[in-house]
Amino acid sequence: MIYMLKTLTWFLMFATPLIAIADNTLWQEQVYEIDQEIRQLEDRKIKALGRANRLEDKAIRWQFMQDQKSEARRAYVQADTAREEARMIQTQIDLLERTKQKILAEHGMAQ
Repeated sequence: MIYMLKTLTWFLMFATPLIAIADNTLWQEQVYEIDQEIRQLEDRKIKALGRANRLEDKAIRWQFMQDQKSEARRAYVQADTAREEARMIQTQIDLLERTKQKILAEHGMAQ
């Protein structure tokens, strides 16, 4: 009985702060992972927008060439597709940002 009491006392004194530290580290790791994913998504979005701009530039040049009209149409469609991809990526980024803000608010770190 005394052994159990000592064990319980030890657990309450020493293990509880360790659990709090582990929880503290867990949410910080989550925020770090969210930041990493946001950076990757931002890179993908920039590449998609760059691709859209290059395709539109080509389409503008090709639309006045008689033998390139179909290529121009295809380039415009591909540019629109790349812009839509960038919009979808931005939606994912916004969702991750909201999740990050929620986690930070729960731990008193709201920005």
